[in-house]
Amino acid sequence: MKFLLVCSNNVNLAEFRVPELQSIATLFNFTITYDEQPPDITRPYMVIHLETEEQAKLLASRSISIKTVWHYWADGENYEQLQNNIKPQSDLYEPCTPLTTSWKFLVSSFGQAIALPEQLQVIHSFAWMGFKGPIKLKGADVEIGVFEEYRHAMEKQEKGRVLEEMRWVWMGRKVSQSFR
Repeated sequence: MKFLLVCSNNVNLAEFRVPELQSIATLFNFTITYDEQPPDITRPYMVIHLETEEQAKLLASRSISIKTVWHYWADGENYEQLQNNIKPQSDLYEPCTPLTTSWKFLVSSFGQAIALPEQLQVIHSFAWMGFKGPIKLKGADVEIGVFEEYRHAMEKQEKGRVLEEMRWVWMGRKVSQSFR
């Protein structure tokens, strides 16, 4: 199974991230493989492969560099590509859509703030997924997350503000949160 780790962007923890993950995996006797070889520790997002969700929860329970762990659904260079990549994988999101399943949708980013109207626009763009249950901002049965990463653009200016260029966007279902 693929998982998206949302990690602390603390520079002091970055070099410690991979050894920490390997140490936890060794402690609990399982193997981690990384989508990128070697993993890019300068970025706050990391895609890994584990055998079970329970292993992902164990990582989050012991790690100080992980903020949250998400069951990876899809990614892309932009939202159009992300949506094209997730649509054929209905087996991932359809179990989250019954009338009895409460849900929450999170839009987050690294490298740029996202205003609430833009967050709502992103959320509405996924209406085709058909979440039918009640929206519950605290204690939802399922939390869906979209994570944008921006690269810092060199002196791009529009109306006096620096624009950032989207580097990548990921989507998934929350598995665990670190409590450290």
